[in-house]
Amino acid sequence: MEYRRYYPEITVDSAGAYFITVTAANGCADTVTITVDEVECSFGDLPNVFTPNGDGFNDTFTFDIEGADNITVQIFNRWGNLVRVLDGESVSWDGTTNAGNMVSEGVYYYIGQAKLINGKQLEVAGYIQVLN
Repeated sequence: MEYRRYYPEITVDSAGAYFITVTAANGCADTVTITVDEVECSFGDLPNVFTPNGDGFNDTFTFDIEGADNITVQIFNRWGNLVRVLDGESVSWDGTTNAGNMVSEGVYYYIGQAKLINGKQLEVAGYIQVLN
């Protein structure tokens, strides 16, 4: 018997049991039950240090969430001044200000919000240290 693997994507609105029927070309059918638990989206494990020095390692601070419609991140310096705003489906900070200047080494505070495609809002806040 030859096995063929297909990976269809099915989007559901809530947790629960879902019945899926697969029908073969010869008309035979089989039904399986899949239980979907509530899946929590998150920003994942964000680092606390990055080095935007152009060496190709750890050069950006990236916010990425599968299923996000839009991500907005605000970066503040230690005096509370806004230094950078990032906006998009996936955003990365390269250590520059809104004016394009490289920030000085130090600790910066960030606030991130993600609007998910299901309409929910996700928020995160924390500190990131920049080492040039």
